[in-house]
Amino acid sequence: MKAGHIKLLGIIFCLAFYTGISYSQDSDLKAKIQQMNDKMIEDMMNENDEAMLALYTDDAISLPSYQPMLKGKAAIMESHKKDKESGFKMNDMTLTTMEVWSSGDLAYEIGTYTIDFSMPGMEDMKDNGKYLTVWQKQSDGSWKVKADTWNTDNNPWMDMEMPSGEMDGE
Repeated sequence: MKAGHIKLLGIIFCLAFYTGISYSQDSDLKAKIQQMNDKMIEDMMNENDEAMLALYTDDAISLPSYQPMLKGKAAIMESHKKDKESGFKMNDMTLTTMEVWSSGDLAYEIGTYTIDFSMPGMEDMKDNGKYLTVWQKQSDGSWKVKADTWNTDNNPWMDMEMPSGEMDGE
């Protein structure tokens, strides 16, 4: 009976050890991803769309707030162009990498953002929120965005008035 318990504990220990190795925080990769984020912002601020898009895989998926899913670089570029054509202008942006975990050729980044932007006919606006990015290691050793999503910390409906009875089940 004791041998069975020891064997079971050994298996549990090995599984825990293996899991710790295969999915771990990586401070060097965190710093590298922060540098790539800084470059992406610089490219966006300088309207260097091609350089910004070079940080994405060809089959990247973007999940923007209040929009349909964007599949592939062409769709991401088209959305970016539509934003610019609508008069959206990013005045300042910061991405702060908070956590990075890696497993195999994938890295998972969680971070926060702040953005200062303007739209035609409106006062400048600010927003802050959080994001999740999946990075994929390429055959040349570089990392590119495989998937990303973000959302605001500010509820746009918070200040809206609800119709009478909407909240109390009437």
